[in-house]
Amino acid sequence: MLHGDISSREAPRIAFDIDSVLFTDKPLRKSFISRVFSFLETPTEKYLNRELNTLNKSVIEYIWNKTQYSIYLVTFDCIELEELHSFLINKNIPYTNLDFFMEWDDVRYRLMNGFFTHFFSANEELISYVGNGAKYIGNWRSVIK
Repeated sequence: MLHGDISSREAPRIAFDIDSVLFTDKPLRKSFISRVFSFLETPTEKYLNRELNTLNKSVIEYIWNKTQYSIYLVTFDCIELEELHSFLINKNIPYTNLDFFMEWDDVRYRLMNGFFTHFFSANEELISYVGNGAKYIGNWRSVIK
């Protein structure tokens, strides 16, 4: 609603590279038996059996609760979106949309055409490649007000 009138404007979209933002590279399991069984896991199970970055999870929750942005989560590594969706729901991670992108150019294109307002990642190579509009997750406060 804008000044009491119904508005058809969409909320601005902010995207996160969840491969580098939400997950650390550390596996959850540390026992010897767990490491042996990890060879039997599917790539999706290996992807999801990593520690969550709780600080970045709280950033996403803050943006969801305190700003007007729609949150788009982007993965380049996990093809099984249904399993990833279930995982995110179980971990109470809020988002508007979840997408699998095959190439970094997909993000660059969506930033250039204005579909994404901002894109956050912890992957410096990806940020450098995408260019304008891509930011390091640690700088989110300077962008989101």
